[in-house]
Amino acid sequence: MKKRLVLFPLLALLLALMVIGCAPAKKEGEKKLLATTEVVTQVSTQEMKTYVSRYGFSVSYPGDWHLDEDDYALGRNMEHGKVPFYLGNKNNEFFVEFGYATEGYSLFEMADIFEFNGDIGAFVDALNILTEKEQLPASKVIGGVAHVFVGKSKQNPDKKMTMIVALIYNKKTKVALLIEQLPMTNKELFMKMLRNIKVE
Repeated sequence: MKKRLVLFPLLALLLALMVIGCAPAKKEGEKKLLATTEVVTQVSTQEMKTYVSRYGFSVSYPGDWHLDEDDYALGRNMEHGKVPFYLGNKNNEFFVEFGYATEGYSLFEMADIFEFNGDIGAFVDALNILTEKEQLPASKVIGGVAHVFVGKSKQNPDKKMTMIVALIYNKKTKVALLIEQLPMTNKELFMKMLRNIKVE
């Protein structure tokens, strides 16, 4: 009988310690779960829009940004989806130009440069837009790769403005999407934007 009386308080004490010891861990777990839920909610409620080019590229961007096709090109009866276009945030603090690097190159030459390890740096030189160029590590996009370069703009040689340029090639259409930001205002945001481009 004495053994039972001794064991009962010990078991009660052990049970109480387990409950007290587990309580903080449970609260931390609940906090982590709550924080994760809040983040997921924020991401899922972020409205995205998508622009689809007829050359086999699509660009997704936040719903409060604006994307406009080039009025001059449209005025010359060029087709929607085949003209240069522009993407910017609300106040144009971040503004990017998109075009197609096809002029002066045959489909065979484009394939040779981008599909068979041609000199993409020389291709950028031929576009005559950068000096003092530096090639950054390639960035993955959905279904393809972006070749990224930084340098001084040839458009404004006096101001020596830094420019960032990316080229994304579509094997099906044999067209390279040319993305430019002048001046380069936010390299991290530019690289993040590239990840929302899809090669169809």
